[in-house]
Amino acid sequence: MAYFSIQKTLSPDTIEAAEQSVSPLNQYISEVYPPEKGFRLLVWASDMHIHKTDGYSCRIGAFYQDRVDTRRQFTLALHEMNALALTPELLILGGDISDKGLAEEFLAFDSIMKQGIYSVPTIPLFGNHDNPGYTPINPEIIRMWSQVQQPGWPDLLDPNEFY
Repeated sequence: MAYFSIQKTLSPDTIEAAEQSVSPLNQYISEVYPPEKGFRLLVWASDMHIHKTDGYSCRIGAFYQDRVDTRRQFTLALHEMNALALTPELLILGGDISDKGLAEEFLAFDSIMKQGIYSVPTIPLFGNHDNPGYTPINPEIIRMWSQVQQPGWPDLLDPNEFY
């Protein structure tokens, strides 16, 4: 039996709710870290576990796949980060960008990033899900790098550089 995940698009109301969800955080930051204190904001996002855009042809073992649309959740998180009153200087992608280290998952991540929701510079770290088998890094990941590399990301000269 084939297994396909159901993907929900973000409605304008959902995006607005995501943006409003950071209002308390914006209030806190403005009170505790006023501009004169020179506060600098870095954002850490990890464990996105992005799934393939069109789902998988069979269940691949992750129990949450039929419950969580990780692409939608990451897109929501980008909208929330974009709504911060103090613009972060850097978004650190702290590993497990993909769920199984598949090219299709990295392409799904790339399609989210190319929507232009979030324009803050990013830097990636690979996690264990980004390169199943751990070391050495999968040659397919090296090949995919040039396709999903975001502006400002360094060239991948050493395949284990970000892992």
